[in-house]
Amino acid sequence: MDPKTALVRLSVMDDEVFAPTEIGNLVLDEYAPAERFGRLGRVVSPALIPAGAYFDAHFHASIKERATRLGDAPIVVMVHGFLADPREAVRPDASQRTNNPHDYCYHFSAGPGPYWLHTASWPRGLGFIEGDGGAAGLGIAFGWNSTPDLLTQGFHATLAVARKKLSRADQIALPLDLLELAAATPEIVAAAKAIPVPTSVDRVRQGIERLDDLLTAVEEPLIRLGDRLPDLYREPYRRADLAAWVLIKVIRTVSATLPGRPVDVFCHSLGSRVVVQALHQMAIEAQKPGGGALRALMDRVGRVIIVGGAEYTAPARRMLAEIRKVR
Repeated sequence: MDPKTALVRLSVMDDEVFAPTEIGNLVLDEYAPAERFGRLGRVVSPALIPAGAYFDAHFHASIKERATRLGDAPIVVMVHGFLADPREAVRPDASQRTNNPHDYCYHFSAGPGPYWLHTASWPRGLGFIEGDGGAAGLGIAFGWNSTPDLLTQGFHATLAVARKKLSRADQIALPLDLLELAAATPEIVAAAKAIPVPTSVDRVRQGIERLDDLLTAVEEPLIRLGDRLPDLYREPYRRADLAAWVLIKVIRTVSATLPGRPVDVFCHSLGSRVVVQALHQMAIEAQKPGGGALRALMDRVGRVIIVGGAEYTAPARRMLAEIRKVR
């Protein structure tokens, strides 16, 4: 562990928190205090009590080590978006970055390098400097599983799990919908290939209209399948709700370790769901009897920057309404 690195990493699988290795590899074993990586336990909402005994101690020690020169520099919790998987192994010498968020965005690489799948360094973009002891700021790299099981476990395994949740009527109708869609697929593909190179606007229009008619004809079975089969977006969206409680716990622990300092939040895409739900739940719990600690914690939240947010406007409006009741 390099105590000069101005970054504290964590990985979240649903509501379970892990301290990854220095470069961000997930370790599923129980937490090892000497190595400072492993399972930190589940965060129970809304009490925010981790099942493991090491959560607070790990973050307190890690922040103290990395913030020796923090001064008045900012503290920023970074929350990435869709299609990240902390389970993928970070390979520093590989020719391609992985979907592990600690590899593709929470890194300190200077340039695009040889990678075609490469996200610019978030810490560098926010002004953090590797090896400065936190003089330019302290980053909390919040990694969470935002990849659908369909993409990691395969279609058949995911479908088998999904079918167990279906009613008997849906289980009987599912093969019929698949057959109806399969029967129309060759004609749809042929129509798409038949759209000519735009030698004339009329010919292109005719080809597109033909394709549109074919797609409209299978709209109903597609809708029915969409209601029954795993949804690529809905699953990570639900995981974001679980990760939101972890985010609250992280902000709380950072605030306790560095009292009196504002904690900023920077998020992208589906990470906005994590952040919006965290702030929403904080505000709701702060209004309940005994919610004074969370009310005080809300005063510690500084700037919240959302880039390309993928949360719906209704939850965001509800969040703002609850926050205004508190602060």
